[in-house]
Amino acid sequence: MGLLKKAEEIIARKERENEDIQTLSDYDLDIINDQSDDNSFENDYDSDEDDFFGENEKVNEINLNDDVFMTESSSSISDNDEDFISSDAMDEIDSDISVFPDSADPVDTLEFDDASDLNEDEFSDDNSGFQDQNDSKEQFSGNDSDAFSAAGRVIPDKDAVILYEISKEIIRCITNEELYESLIFVLMGQLGAGCSSILVPGKETDKWQLKFSRGVQLQSRTITFKETDKILRTLIEKNKILLLDEYSRDTECREEFLKFQSIDGHIICPVSFNKKVKFAIVMGEKLTIGNYSAEDSVFIESICETAGVVAERINILETLREENGILKKKEKTLEHLDVYEEKIRVSESENEIHKIINSEMNEFGVQSYAFFFKDELLDRFGIRYNEHEDFIGLVENGFSIDINNAFTAYLLQNISFKEIENPVNSEILKNIFSSSHLTRINIFAAYPYVINSVLTGFVVIFRADVEKFRFNKIQIQRFSKTLFMNYFSRCGVKSGSDSYVDNYSYEIKRIQNTIKESASLDIPVGFAMFGVKNLRRFQQEYGEAKTIGLLKQFSDLIRSKLSKTDYIIRFSYNKFLFVMPGRSKKSSVTFCNAMKNEIAGLSKNYDFQFLVTFIHAEYPEDGKNIFSILDVLD
Repeated sequence: MGLLKKAEEIIARKERENEDIQTLSDYDLDIINDQSDDNSFENDYDSDEDDFFGENEKVNEINLNDDVFMTESSSSISDNDEDFISSDAMDEIDSDISVFPDSADPVDTLEFDDASDLNEDEFSDDNSGFQDQNDSKEQFSGNDSDAFSAAGRVIPDKDAVILYEISKEIIRCITNEELYESLIFVLMGQLGAGCSSILVPGKETDKWQLKFSRGVQLQSRTITFKETDKILRTLIEKNKILLLDEYSRDTECREEFLKFQSIDGHIICPVSFNKKVKFAIVMGEKLTIGNYSAEDSVFIESICETAGVVAERINILETLREENGILKKKEKTLEHLDVYEEKIRVSESENEIHKIINSEMNEFGVQSYAFFFKDELLDRFGIRYNEHEDFIGLVENGFSIDINNAFTAYLLQNISFKEIENPVNSEILKNIFSSSHLTRINIFAAYPYVINSVLTGFVVIFRADVEKFRFNKIQIQRFSKTLFMNYFSRCGVKSGSDSYVDNYSYEIKRIQNTIKESASLDIPVGFAMFGVKNLRRFQQEYGEAKTIGLLKQFSDLIRSKLSKTDYIIRFSYNKFLFVMPGRSKKSSVTFCNAMKNEIAGLSKNYDFQFLVTFIHAEYPEDGKNIFSILDVLD
């Protein structure tokens, strides 16, 4: 911002000049005021001595006529007046008035890149700013952008001060709308442009849109310009003012030129920051006589320089506002998460939970969904919760999904929401859902719930407001986690208070799955049923607490000896079934004898002798299924 810095220096210098004026003696001031015949001096400034040399408001104002006043004031003392002034006083006056710049002195200037000096006569003394310079300034017909450029041209002090005051107003803008309004007001007012428009780039496209306009009637405000089009591309690359008439006969940009003509465009000015164009100003022809001059170019580029800094600041502020708004929404969502988590946790019936789920899903923009949970006995994923309306028609047909298929394998590999594009033509989904199901959905997104590398459940979104769903995707994921955790917690609580508990079926199911997997690999499965015959008598002598401690020692000992695929099931009060995939009967006998001695050795900590026995069997030699194996082990 060299312009602002230079303007501040000029103002400081003028303040020092005013202080120097006050060094004149009261006697000399009386003579000057009495002998001055300049009527304009009396009209423009108050003759009151205290007002003029004290805090006179007009002296403090930044006025382009300051230089004129200073020259005329010094020349108002004629040769005849010297008879009334002592020689010493006259010398003092001559010395003090010399602080005013003489009309022959060069004007201090602000230089642009490689600027060459201009005469003071090239600029108007009128305090309205940059006016039409039809007689004294170089005019351009509108077909030479290089000649119109501000590079190499200078700004006089008085014009720099005007730019400084205008820049202060522009800097006060805190929104883009305020900035656009201020720029158009200044440029149209100072330069006499008939109309002006603002073009801004799209956020996610290469199209620029007409955002703001004044002084032109438009049939449509949906006019767009592409960055790849010649005129706009040239503006972005060169980052300088362009005269649109240069492109009037260019066939390559004929359509683009006509678009600019439709908004009465005559010149287009870039507003940039760090050499990146933020937006552009399109200005129409001047209402006054003459075209835009090179001095107008200096004025426009100086204003655009300030506007570029303000535009960057506004963009940063708007970004921070958006981020702050998002954080506030997330904060509210997290607070809401605690609310619905507690509601689900304290709910006493499935109907209450179902109502909560429907309500939350509707808030997330989801119309159709299904929560699938794994059924260990059936080896399938069944629907536990879905919308009441059943838009897809899954519940009415008793729909479920087998645990072993490409879709569940796909879910197991992901830990977040995954969308399947074009679900109607997806081969994975065609093997699970019918065509009537797939034709009713507008989106297919699934979120898996995996515990210890096991897919225990998942939620599928079938119908939703796609934009709203994607915005709330993280919140739906959190809600789904809460629901899954609550479900499995309830299952654990329910098993301790349910009127019917069946753990045996789950144990048998696990063994059957082991036999099935081993059969597919063509390997044997070793079995051994261990029994501690006097365990009841140990409990009677040592009590329940020590019996629990003994069983803990027993389980720790067994775990330390088992391989990764082996496991043990407590089948009854004093019986333990060892399941050892890959072990033959011979190798399992050796292992069981070693385990028998280890278990019996636990009795050394007590004054008690354990009676440990075991019976072993092998699949498929001793049985083709778990029930025939159990007959052997009994």
